[in-house]
This record gives sequence, C-alpha cells and structure tokens, in this order.
Amino acid sequence: MHRIDKTDLMIMKELQKNSRLPFRKIGKKVGVSSSTVKNRVQKMQLQQIIDKFVLFVEPEIFGYKTIYIVVTGMDIEENTREGDKLYDILRLAGEISEHHVCIGQINAFGLLVKENEVEKSIGLLENQIGQSLTILGMRESGRIFSASKALIQTDYRLMHFLAKNPRAKVEDIAQATGITTKTVKRRLDELVEDRIIAFRTVFRPEALRGYLMFYVLLNVKNGGSSKVLERIRSEYEKYLFSEPIIQPNIIFLNLFSENIYELDRVYRKIVKTSSEIEKAWLFIDIDVRLFQNWLSNELERRLRKRR
Repeated sequence: MHRIDKTDLMIMKELQKNSRLPFRKIGKKVGVSSSTVKNRVQKMQLQQIIDKFVLFVEPEIFGYKTIYIVVTGMDIEENTREGDKLYDILRLAGEISEHHVCIGQINAFGLLVKENEVEKSIGLLENQIGQSLTILGMRESGRIFSASKALIQTDYRLMHFLAKNPRAKVEDIAQATGITTKTVKRRLDELVEDRIIAFRTVFRPEALRGYLMFYVLLNVKNGGSSKVLERIRSEYEKYLFSEPIIQPNIIFLNLFSENIYELDRVYRKIVKTSSEIEKAWLFIDIDVRLFQNWLSNELERRLRKRR
C-alpha cells in the first residue's frame, strides 16, 4: 500500500482546489516536474487513494437549499436494513448529495431541499428519525441565483458532459458538445469565477497511509465567524487541507494530521480558540459517498426542453 508523503499531500491539496488543474501547473506550485505529478496521481488512482474527480454545481442555481444533518447511533454499515430505512426517510425529505460515514456510528449528510419545502422537510426528518437526528445548519451561498438568467443552454451542455468527464481537455469538450473551444474556455472560466461550478477530488479515507483527514464544524455566535476564522488561520493554517467554508454562524474546516494524537491536540486547541465558539463537532471519515442523480435529472430536464 502506497504511503503518502508531503509531496503527495501537496498535490492532493491542489487537486482539491481544482481537479482540472494541469499537471504542469500543479508541478510548478509544488516544486516538482509535471511527469512527477502525473506519475504520483496515477499511483494514487491505482491505489484508490483518489476515488474520483467530480464536478460540483451550486445547488441554489436550481432552487435547492443544502441542509447538513447528523444521525448518530446507527451502524448502517453492518445493519443494511437500518441503512436502507434511513435512506428512504432522507429521500422523502429531499435529495441526498453526500454521505460521510464516520467513526463512532456517526453519519453526516448533505440534503438538498427545494427552497419552499425546507420547514416541511425538517419537520419530516425530526418526526421520522427522532433524537438520533441533529440539524447542523443550512448552507447559504450568500447570493441570489436565477437559473433562467444566470445560465444558458450552452452551460447545461457543458455541465452534462463535465459531470462524467471532469478533467476532459477543452478540445475534447468542444468536439463532444459541438461548442467552439473559445466558447468552452470562456464559459468555464465565467462559471468558475461566478462560483456556479467547481472541480473537486474525492479521496478514500481507508486508503490513506501517512496522514489522517478530519473535519471540524464550529457553531459560532452571531457575527463571530470572521474573527474566529482569522485566529484559526493564524495558528493552524498548516493543518488546513482545503479552503474553510464560512457561513453566518458556521465554520467548516477540512484538516489533516500525521497521527491520531496530533489530530486530538489540534481539535482541542481549535475548540478553545475563541469564546465565540458555542459548539464543535469532530468528524473522522470511514467512507465518503457523493450522489449526483439530482444534478443529472436537473440537467436532463433542461436539455429536453430545447430538443
């Protein structure tokens, strides 16, 4: 089994920022040749450290809000019947976008719900799951989207292709979609700049050797997020694996450590960073599952309208 070193970790961090980044540019950032990057990425794919490259599309562009929930006390890996029942309940409430199976019988989910059905969906979850459920919060992009105005038919065609081939070259995208290379490049740049799409990488936790990935979610007092994040950056920047996600009352951190003892030490120090932090959650993934059926359905529906 391949053991990750610091060079691998730096490459992984760049792929997490943008999985479409050419090996040449990654090599320049990391300080190695493009062939070294290519060989290491291929080795990580072979060892299944890299699970897949993915296209992320902002759910709000299609009228969804993302609710983050945690369900505890269910070993759905061993009890598949219990897992199936939980999935059925979640699908009644919305579209499952991600599922993090964590140490300690903790299951964290991202659930997409139409804007006008948020309260109804939360009520259903509370009624059906009960005390095992915790609503962590709702993701807010901080922007107002209108799919009819923000996106054009060309964008839907690009997304439809990239959902299956996130790292495809511009020339290949153009040939497959019938869109000019100039337009492909321009629209992709604009969609990324507008934070409508992003390109990410999914790593398999069980295949990692040499480092531990973990997540910390902080509930922060009103107006305190920026101040708390500033302190975390100043003291724990070297442990951050990806850019923190900041919401009005929530900070979500993706971090790494060399061992479980360092992980525990970093977590405890982060929690004590500020009195503005009201509650903290620690998640250590066993498995990560992403679901993009919702995206395929939304794109197919819009593409059919133009046929």
